[in-house]
This record gives sequence, structure tokens and C-alpha cells, in this order.
Amino acid sequence: MTTTTTSTTYTWSPKAYSQHASFVPQLGTPILEALAPKPGERIMDIGCGDGILTERIRLSGAIVVANDASPDMIHQAKENFPDSADTYSVLDGHDLHSSEWGTATDKFDAVFSNAALHWMKKSPAQVVRGIRAVLKSNHQGRFVAEFGGFLNIASVHAALINGLNKRGFDGRAVSPWYFPSPAEYKLLLEENGFTDVTATLVGRPTVLSEAGLKGWLDTFGMAFMDVLGSDEEREELKNEIVEQLRPVLCDSQGVWTLDYWRLRVEAWTH
Repeated sequence: MTTTTTSTTYTWSPKAYSQHASFVPQLGTPILEALAPKPGERIMDIGCGDGILTERIRLSGAIVVANDASPDMIHQAKENFPDSADTYSVLDGHDLHSSEWGTATDKFDAVFSNAALHWMKKSPAQVVRGIRAVLKSNHQGRFVAEFGGFLNIASVHAALINGLNKRGFDGRAVSPWYFPSPAEYKLLLEENGFTDVTATLVGRPTVLSEAGLKGWLDTFGMAFMDVLGSDEEREELKNEIVEQLRPVLCDSQGVWTLDYWRLRVEAWTH
């Protein structure tokens, strides 16, 4: 079996994201309400994508710094919101601690993240330490996030891993996702400078776009597809997964619903 390690940087298509993942910012309202941004607060948005939720934070009167590892998504965010283009910059969440914000003395009131932290599999502890580094101390800095938690997209995830295993790869090693349990992530935060942590797993069945599971795989399954040698092999794997999961995830009207489980987190700094 071939072992392939994952990269934390992927080629994101803003067009595909808009077509097949519009539900991501649309379903971000609960965690944005938990953030409750206030005028004048300095807030960092990690993994901002195309900037839709970032702009909602900015319109609250907060001062926002937003980053994403994908240059294409940052470019799209600047196009979407040209009046706040300076808000956005390219930065991998693993590198926060060594960034200009991680080493600055002027710290943030809050760090916010929606649907991004589960992509930062290389070292979740390093990401958490970076988040802590940019925040104010003494219970003045808060961290509010939602991302994929334990059991998230379990059926698709298992099908992708098994599909690669059948083809001679180590599908688990290829997987780019980190889906922790509430207890696991609470401990990680407490070990790295946070207190008063709440971490709750929330079931959220999510209806996919008209392109269904195939469109979702085109948008989010890139790490698994990239290890295959040809477009034909990639199409074969996608079609195999679609037919395998059709009986359990697609209703009689052809509507696909994915088994999303989100980890909602709130924590304060020591």
C-alpha cells in the first residue's frame, strides 16, 4: 500500500465553491451570533474563504483581519468586497504564531473561524497555539469557531478512504480532515492556554446543491483525487462513491443530504 502524506494547501476554485458550497456561509449565522462582534473590537477571521462572513463581522463595526491559505479564495474575497480589500491576506493557519500578528504586542479581542479548522490537520495543536498567540490575555481574548467534528460526513469520508485503499493507497493518510470529538478538542484548548471552554457537537444534515454528491466531491475531495494518476481514474472513483452512497444519502426526488456534524467551540484565554 502506498502511503501519501497530506498537504495543507489545496487549489480551491472560487467558482466551484460558490456553486456547490454556498451553504457554508449561509449556515454560519449561529456561530456568528455566538461571536457577537462589537464596534471597535479587533477580530481575526481564520480561513475566511470568499469573505462573506468576514464582511458581516466588519459591518458590525469591528476591525477585522481575515486570512486564508488559498490565494484564489483571498483574490475572490477582495473582488467580492473591494472596499475592504486590505482586510484579507494569504496565510496558513499553522503559521499564525510566527506571523506579524502572532509576534505583535497589539493583540486581538477575538478569533473567529467557520468551516476551516478541520482542514488544518498537519498540527491542530500548532494552530491552537497560534490562535492563543494573537489573542489578549487574562480572560480578555475569546475564541469562537465552528468546524467539522467527530462523525462529520462519516459515510463519504469512509467511502473515500476505502476507495483509495482498494487502489493501493493509504486512504486514511491521504485524508486532509481533522474531525475531533468535543472532549478531545476541549483538552487541546485547555493544554494550550484557554479556559472556560465549551465544545458541543451539533448534528446538521445539509442539503447539497443540484450537482449533488458529484459536485461536492469535485469541490471538497481534491486531496483524495489528486493522488490518482488520471482524470479517468478520478471520475471512476467519484462515480463509484456516488452509486455506493445513493441508497442512503439521496432521496426519491434526487436530493442529496450529507451527514454533517459540527463542533461549536467557545473559549477564553488565561
